[in-house]
Amino acid sequence: MTPFLKLVADDLRLKMNNDLSRVAIIFPNKRASLFMNEYLTTPSTNKDTAPIWSPIYMTISDFFRSLSSFRVADPIETICRLYQHYVALTHSQETLDFFYGWGERLLADFDDVDKNMADAQRLFRNLREIKELDSIETLNESQEKVLQDFFQDFSLKENSRIRTKFLELWNVMHPLYTALNESLAADKLAYEGALYRQVTTGLTENSISLPNHITHYAFVGFNVLNKVEETLFAHLQQQGKALFYWDYDVYYTDSENELEAGTFLKRNMERFPGELPTEVFNNFLARKDIEFVAAPTENAGARAVAPWLQKHLTADAKRTAIVLCNEKILLPVLHSLPPIVKETNVTKGFPLHHTAAFTLINSLLPEKDTETDIKKWLEKAQKAVKEAAMTIPDSENSFNGTLMAEAYFQTFTILNRFTRLADSGLLNITVTTLSRLVRQVMRQTAIPFHGEPVVGLQIMGMLETRVLDFENILMLSVNEGYLPEKNTENSFIPYKLRCEFGLTTSLHKTAVYAYYFYRLLQRASHVRLIYNNSTDNRGTGEMSRFMTQILIESGLPIRSVVLSAKPYIAPATSTVIEKPADLSQKITAISPSAINTYLRCPLQFYYRYVAKLRREQPATAALAPNTFGTIFHKAAELLYKEKLTSRNGLITADMLTPLLEKDGNVTLLEYVRRAFAEEGETPDVVVEEVVKSYLKNLLRHDMHITPFEVKATEMPTEMPITVSHCGKPLTITLRGNIDRLDIVNIEGLTHLRIVDYKTGGKPEEAADMEQLFTPSEKHPHYILQTFLYALTMTGKTKHPIAPSLFFVNQAADKSYSPYLKLAKEDMLNFQTIAEDFKEHLEKLIAEILDPAQPFTATPTIKFCETCDFYALCKK
Repeated sequence: MTPFLKLVADDLRLKMNNDLSRVAIIFPNKRASLFMNEYLTTPSTNKDTAPIWSPIYMTISDFFRSLSSFRVADPIETICRLYQHYVALTHSQETLDFFYGWGERLLADFDDVDKNMADAQRLFRNLREIKELDSIETLNESQEKVLQDFFQDFSLKENSRIRTKFLELWNVMHPLYTALNESLAADKLAYEGALYRQVTTGLTENSISLPNHITHYAFVGFNVLNKVEETLFAHLQQQGKALFYWDYDVYYTDSENELEAGTFLKRNMERFPGELPTEVFNNFLARKDIEFVAAPTENAGARAVAPWLQKHLTADAKRTAIVLCNEKILLPVLHSLPPIVKETNVTKGFPLHHTAAFTLINSLLPEKDTETDIKKWLEKAQKAVKEAAMTIPDSENSFNGTLMAEAYFQTFTILNRFTRLADSGLLNITVTTLSRLVRQVMRQTAIPFHGEPVVGLQIMGMLETRVLDFENILMLSVNEGYLPEKNTENSFIPYKLRCEFGLTTSLHKTAVYAYYFYRLLQRASHVRLIYNNSTDNRGTGEMSRFMTQILIESGLPIRSVVLSAKPYIAPATSTVIEKPADLSQKITAISPSAINTYLRCPLQFYYRYVAKLRREQPATAALAPNTFGTIFHKAAELLYKEKLTSRNGLITADMLTPLLEKDGNVTLLEYVRRAFAEEGETPDVVVEEVVKSYLKNLLRHDMHITPFEVKATEMPTEMPITVSHCGKPLTITLRGNIDRLDIVNIEGLTHLRIVDYKTGGKPEEAADMEQLFTPSEKHPHYILQTFLYALTMTGKTKHPIAPSLFFVNQAADKSYSPYLKLAKEDMLNFQTIAEDFKEHLEKLIAEILDPAQPFTATPTIKFCETCDFYALCKK
């Protein structure tokens, strides 16, 4: 079938009599122009061999920017400006890295408002002015009703704190919108939507003129139009300068069909009739070879690429495309390409945070604001990135070497952007905040691949397929959640208001992806759609709704295939491993977790701490239990370190009471969200509420022991342990991290408490010292861990040490006690058993290092059920 761009090229040559020098061809993206050039220079008949004058190629973004005297501002700079205005208007105490996600959302909302030419003043109407709606004649009846209904739920009576905070933000939205636009305009800058709106308004008001050297504008391959694009199209149509080339198929634009793919095209073609006849757009129902493939994993789908390419890759390789709906499988796909693939063109970005460059920036994160000069930190980071880039080995293959080099280049560019902002005075933040912000920006950055688009096998994402046609198409990860992407209204503007004011909604996005999908398939001859049918990770094993639609509604013959592999049963490895001769060099320090692991299973200890094996953690939408605990620990640390230790660590009831009242919920939630940000986790509303409730449990318990003094939070601690090894003394370091160290009054005596937080599990008791060091299914590992922390503090304080386990999920009970029991007695003076405990520990460590005792598998089968190394042992 004739590609769409070939049809456009032939029509333009005919209409312009081969002189396209005064024609601007405008595409949704850059990629199409190179294909268009090839079609223009490839005549359809022998009569079309005359040379032609080349047209001007632009994207729609290039076109708007060419007509404005303003420049589009750097997004990071824009958010920094937005933050300054936000703080000035609200007197907020949030740090820039905490605000950054809000800033992106606000900027996206403002951009959408301007691209759809909505009246910002009326959209962001202050709640106090809603009562005056009856006198506002410029709002239509529907808009008026939606605004009144929406704000009825936000009455000032009996408002929750969250609603109050939302209203505080909503009431400064318009001043914030105005202040940002004015500050950018003062420097001849604008964000994209504001620039588009300025150009469109200027054209319609004749304050901006079109260039005289262009007589025609050909708009090729557009679908959904925002208001500024509609206004631009109408303006050029009125002047007789516009040519419209819509790419569609009558299958989904026919008035009898209600398919999402045709939602916007029907309206566009009525208002802006296309130049090509309808007859050339009846291809979707033509005979095709379509195959639906269910794969058990994403990698299995990637491995299916090679045999398909060996069958379908033709001499003209650019007529074949691999389309990735999930960017994370790019590398598995590249590594699965067969030898017959000589050249590839990749236009799918690779996530920067999956590279060594991101790990390098992570390693430079300062501890507890020991650095104060952000410019010095940026210089240090830039120097480290340069040095790392210089160490890329020459032996690296071309792809990996290029990927590493590009990752360091992108990282250096990001650091440069922050350096410019620091020089301009827009970054008045701490080094810790800056480093977190840099990592946040890196997480959102993709490494672009550059190649020759009209040569070789095409590997791309769905967005990059716009306007292009391929004979052979292999799509991967065609699952719900990827195609279309999961619908989330990531906006401060509520859904109903977005609808009434003509802003973009999730329904728009679904319709756009439906169009991309159907348009890509309409001229193809061979189509293979692979989806992951497993129910783990992100999805539910469900094929995309678009696949289901063509399966049920199109009537096209479709083959269904299930990928499977013959199960491979690996031989069981030995459950006994001799200790390496250099074990004492490998184990120079040991943690409480490592000691508990050894007691649980010596073989597991070997795999984890000697062989240093790690199980790859699969990506999942749910928060892992250990990550949940990490979020709580970080939130508690931030709360006590920043909010509650302003009086040299002294905690009093009057400090805790406000946090336990209704108004304290917002403060606690802020610390929880900061914990998510600092740990690099995606916020989850449900988890936020649970962690907040656990923080309140902690505060309620602390109220009962006030006043007390917090000495440290998340404090590293260690002590030397000397044991006999091969007839000689050997010293290793016992090392751990104490969640909280505080001075409290217990039964009239001052104690030093070792507090260890637990977000799961339940309280334990130890019958005697022997039970602490004897492996068993009911081994009191929490108690042993806390006693080990207490041992490291022995001799460092004059106060009796009270080891404490705080199970936050059970602390709501008023009778709850965090103190540990040994032989049914509360252990409130660890020093009384410290010597005996240390002797038992020395014996255990000597056993761990003893070369005569090999690492053996646990006899307790229950432990194997949750072991990361079960596949190796197969006990």
